[in-house]
Amino acid sequence: MESAINLTCGLNCIIGASNTGKTRIAKTVEFACGGKELPFTDKTAYEIAQVTFVTNGGEVSLSRSIHVQNTIHVKSSNPMIVPGSYSVSSRAGKSINTVLLALLGVESTRRIATNETYHTVAFTWNAIRHLMIVPEDQIGRARPSILFPKSTSLATLTQSLSSLLVLVQDEKIDNSIQTESASERHARRKAVEQFIHQQLDDIEPRIRHLEEMRHIATNEGKTIHTYLEDLHKKALHVEQQRQTLLNRDAHTISHISQLNQQYEHLEVLIRQRKVLISQYESDAARLDLQLQAMKHARTHAYPATCQFCHSPIHMSVPTEQDILIVSTEIEHIHRIQAVVPEFLRTLVFARPRGDDQFADCTFSPSLDMSR
Repeated sequence: MESAINLTCGLNCIIGASNTGKTRIAKTVEFACGGKELPFTDKTAYEIAQVTFVTNGGEVSLSRSIHVQNTIHVKSSNPMIVPGSYSVSSRAGKSINTVLLALLGVESTRRIATNETYHTVAFTWNAIRHLMIVPEDQIGRARPSILFPKSTSLATLTQSLSSLLVLVQDEKIDNSIQTESASERHARRKAVEQFIHQQLDDIEPRIRHLEEMRHIATNEGKTIHTYLEDLHKKALHVEQQRQTLLNRDAHTISHISQLNQQYEHLEVLIRQRKVLISQYESDAARLDLQLQAMKHARTHAYPATCQFCHSPIHMSVPTEQDILIVSTEIEHIHRIQAVVPEFLRTLVFARPRGDDQFADCTFSPSLDMSR
């Protein structure tokens, strides 16, 4: 089974209701580019994640199977990208990292600084992956900026900044290291100090909150550990209640579906019986007219010739047996008509209503209306 979504140049925002597949799209793109997390399971019937990049030199398609996760197959009409099978490992001889960097116009030999002594490491797709696919929970965070990974620390800040510099400038970062002036080093050190102070300012409210929790726990005669355990138990209880309500809702929906089916069945039965009642009323009137004509023929002779064409008429006089048969048929119809109203009331009463419990009972009406 295949499902595809086309993204345009520039910023693409995937917006929609919860549980509609937004996260799966992001995970599929990330998985096709070498991510570790599977975007879907066997139960979804999807087996291959594929991403196609449209470049000025041609299209480059990356496809990766959930069954063979270590290999990414590349198809390319771009002469700068060599098609074939690539490994997800950046240490492999033929790594998908080289393809992804080439798509960004970055040489696979590019290196970035990791600390103030300018120790360098290889520039990889993982260093800037968070800039290409921004999850929903990252958009609203105030600090640090989404330009940096969520897990950015003091130890990785320099590496993240170096990765950004690679994207925004043409010069290699390792070539500009030797030309850094004393004033630039001072400015960089001041920026690091400012960041540290900012982190300390952010920690203070969290410390005060923990102190408040400890004070509450002390007043209740508990340690902070037992207090947090109680909060955890309450949270689990709320989750159990939520799950119970969800199960009850599912049962209610199933119950309503059964009621609707039984209601429709009873409505069909009612319409059928009303049609039969109308038919029997017509039959009774017709037979009664026929009976009266037969009785009349017993006392009044038929004309021997037609009064219009004057041709002879050959008709036998109805016998008592004929009259008895028609009378018996009329009595049979009248007996059915006598029980039908009560039968219809039973059908109408059996129709499910919003305030009754009809799902646990069954109603199988039957009425022999054959003659």
